[in-house]
Parts: sequence; C-alpha cells; structure tokens
Amino acid sequence: MNDKLGKWPRKLGLGPYGVLLGLVVAPICAAAPADGDVLGLLGSMRQSTVSVGDAIDEDTVKRNWYDGISLDLDIRAGINLVSSSSITDRSLGNLPPSGDPFLSLAPVRISTNLSWDMGQAVSLAAGVDLSPKWRLSGRVGFAYNSIDELKIDLLATENITGTVVTLDSYTVSDGRLMQLPIDAVLRYELAKFDALSVGLSAGIGVQVSWLDISGGSFTSVYLPGSIDLDVSGRDVAVRYLGGIDLMWRISSSVSLGFDASFAGSSRSAFSDDLAFSIYNVMIGAKLTISF
Repeated sequence: MNDKLGKWPRKLGLGPYGVLLGLVVAPICAAAPADGDVLGLLGSMRQSTVSVGDAIDEDTVKRNWYDGISLDLDIRAGINLVSSSSITDRSLGNLPPSGDPFLSLAPVRISTNLSWDMGQAVSLAAGVDLSPKWRLSGRVGFAYNSIDELKIDLLATENITGTVVTLDSYTVSDGRLMQLPIDAVLRYELAKFDALSVGLSAGIGVQVSWLDISGGSFTSVYLPGSIDLDVSGRDVAVRYLGGIDLMWRISSSVSLGFDASFAGSSRSAFSDDLAFSIYNVMIGAKLTISF
C-alpha cells in the first residue's frame, strides 16, 4: 500500500519539488476567505510581519543607555552676603622706651577686621536625575561684594595691668572681593505636593577668590615706619555648601522658585596681613529647565 501511495505523485506528473510546494500552499488555501482572496491573505500576513519588526525596533531603542535620563539646567541669581572677617593679630614687637610705666616697651600688635556690603551672585548648573528624588549637578558661579569697612587697630598690652588698649585706628572703604566657585552638588527632593517641591542640597568644590584693596599706608606716632594697606591678591580654597529650595513646576519642563544656600571655604591668603576664610549666604530666585 505504501508503494501505491508513493507512486501517485508520479502519476500526476509531480516531482519532489511539486509535493513540497503543495504542502506549503495547502494551509494557505485552507485559511483563505470564502471569496478566494488568497493574495489578500498573503498581503495581510506580510503587513503583520512588518508591524512586529517595527515594534521590536522601538523596544530596542527604548532600551538604549540614555533612555530615561533627564538633563536639567539650573539658573540662580540673587543677593550675596559675606560674613565679617576678624583676621589674626600680627605682632609688631615692642613700643620704644618712654617715661610711661604702662606703655614703655609694651608689646604692640595690629588687628584687622573686614566687613562687606551686600553683593550679587549668579550661578549656572547642569545635572542629571539619578533617581526620582536624587539629582547630581555640576555648578559654576560668580559673586561680587564691595568692602564696607577695613579697620586696622594698633593695640598694646599695658605692662602693669595687662589691659589691652587701642593706640590708633585706621579705616579703609575702597575694595572689592570676587569669587568664582566650581561645585559638585547633590540635591534630594525632601517633599512634593502636586506641582510644589522642597529640596535639600549639599556640595563640595573649589573657589578662586580675588581681593583688591586700595588703602594707602597706615602711619602712627607709635610706629617707627608705616604699614602698606594696598592689596591685590588671588588664592584658591576648598569650598563646601548646603542649601534649600522651594520650586513650583509651571510647565512640564520649567520650574521656578526660591533658593537659599550657605557656603564656606578654607583659609585664603591674599597677603601677610590678610588671610581668612570666606563665608557666603546667597538668597535668590532659581529657574530649572528640563530637557
């Protein structure tokens, strides 16, 4: 019987390729609609194949490394307050001999104090979201403050009583401080209420500071010479900061709000008599644009 079955394709004039073709076409014909539109069926199968391929391509794109990373641009501008600086006293030796038992050969030194006018500060930062609550940014800024007063006191310690007395004073009010900070800042979203969010930030970096003072010379009857008060110096210091912001999302990619931060630095030495740490408080507006 098997032999008879094997002979019937040859009787019909079909070779092995014809049998194979029949096996492929038969299921298609069976699935064809009643009107016999086999070509339409093949076209729909081709379209289905293309659609599946397109879907695979889109999924592949979504799995690229940069998918889901949000780039944010922060712009801050506001006022900058610099704390007063009390600079370490410097010894000038002893006063010359005199008939005054309290001040004759008494040790003498100078004490310098700096206070600043309210200034301005701006900064620009670019960052990426590490998670829905954490964002890491790189920030560069600029701050400018004028000197309110540079006061130099000539002090002596009395021989008998040990009391510190002021022998002479000199005041300068012509000078400026400029700062260029570069920071890495990490922000944490503390709370969110609909479009309103509260964030805390902390960072570390470096800052370049320029101090320029035009003060002339400090002379006194108690000094054998004079003290040059003209300073034009620059120094680099390590900087640390912390801040809080209150942001309101006004569109899908733009937020506007309030920002306040505190920053301190290590000691900056501008001259032998002027070496101090700089402490800033910046209060202003903040604009965030998401891409």
